[in-house]
Amino acid sequence: MEKHEIEKEIMQDLKIKEKKSKHIFLDRFFIIIVALFIIILLILWLVPFSNIKVDPNPKKIVKIEELELNFPNSTGLNYSNRNYLLLLDPTNPFIKNTANRISILSCPNVNKQEKVCYAKAIYYFVRDNIQYVNDPVSREYLASVSETLQSGAGDCDDHAIALANLLQAIGLETRYVFIPGHVFIQVKLEEALKHYKYDGDWINLDPTCKSCKFSKISLESEQARKDYL
Repeated sequence: MEKHEIEKEIMQDLKIKEKKSKHIFLDRFFIIIVALFIIILLILWLVPFSNIKVDPNPKKIVKIEELELNFPNSTGLNYSNRNYLLLLDPTNPFIKNTANRISILSCPNVNKQEKVCYAKAIYYFVRDNIQYVNDPVSREYLASVSETLQSGAGDCDDHAIALANLLQAIGLETRYVFIPGHVFIQVKLEEALKHYKYDGDWINLDPTCKSCKFSKISLESEQARKDYL
């Protein structure tokens, strides 16, 4: 057999082997793609999409004037017997309707993780609509929600009482957080993303911190000794 014929056969063998290698590579690639697709389907089946947490944000921060509130004539509470727990009245029609209005105006057509969006909306509403004004010297005045919203002002106690009431009115658990010379609240929100949470499912909310976003508080407040109610 002549030399060029031998070379020709060798080249043909190489081409055949190259084609086989390509086929093997494509077959393996196809198997990998199919396997990945099956794994993704299994993950979606084992972890339903409805359980995946999202992080919705309010479309707007509602202003008090937009709510067109009908303020009650009287709270029915004497100054002398007011306290933080007595002023928690989330089933009060005025408080419940106010919380509902803030929620639906801020988060229209929310159909997933609506509690997160509503909680943010109510926090930003109190933070941005209530101006900080001190109580009288050497006296502590605890204002009701209607008093705080009607005046548009209050100190840290009044901010905390208003925020706690409005959040409880939409079915969220809250607690007061007392630190030296200050009070804010925490809301329990299992549905929220982990980076919002401070203690378990509890999230810090301080509406007197006008530059603080949802879940953020000052470093001083974060490091202070805390008592809960």
